[in-house]
Amino acid sequence: MGYAPEAFTETEQILLLASLRPLVQKNLHLIELAPKATGKSYFSENISSRVRLVGGNAITAVFFVNNATGQWDLLARYAVAVLDEVQTLKFERLEEVVRGLKSYLADGKLTRGGLHETSSDCSFIMLSIIRLDKNQQSIVNRVLVEHLPQFLQETAFLDRIKGQRPGLKIRLVSYGNLSEIRCGRPSS
Repeated sequence: MGYAPEAFTETEQILLLASLRPLVQKNLHLIELAPKATGKSYFSENISSRVRLVGGNAITAVFFVNNATGQWDLLARYAVAVLDEVQTLKFERLEEVVRGLKSYLADGKLTRGGLHETSSDCSFIMLSIIRLDKNQQSIVNRVLVEHLPQFLQETAFLDRIKGQRPGLKIRLVSYGNLSEIRCGRPSS
């Protein structure tokens, strides 16, 4: 990815390596809740051609299958599918998307409207921006998942998520010094 290892602490290096797990472990479904400028999207876009990042409000066919063409999409074609900025998600057919995701996360089966069905070992990651206070603590005092839209806070959905990528544990990087970190010039 072009990161300069010396720009990160040893702990941050280990956490960055831990973020690679979905590429080597099948059906590992994670969430990353972190502030802006921690490299959530950048990491997902640049780590591998086997990872596909999509923005919020992607239509159902982008995740599962296009019923009109029968063509399988993200969860069937990539090793890792990443949904960015889930805190802003709004779907036209919300129940269909949530039901399909819950089913997929539980058993690795993809279906849409009963017309098509297949299995996949694609890992699924959700990225969400959270806000921090002046002490770099989450502004939501109780639980980090409260940063998610209500429909993603459902226990049955969260039970299918296997863990959290460690974005909060990697220090904030401004866009100004991201290029320095990538090029081997650690910021002061």
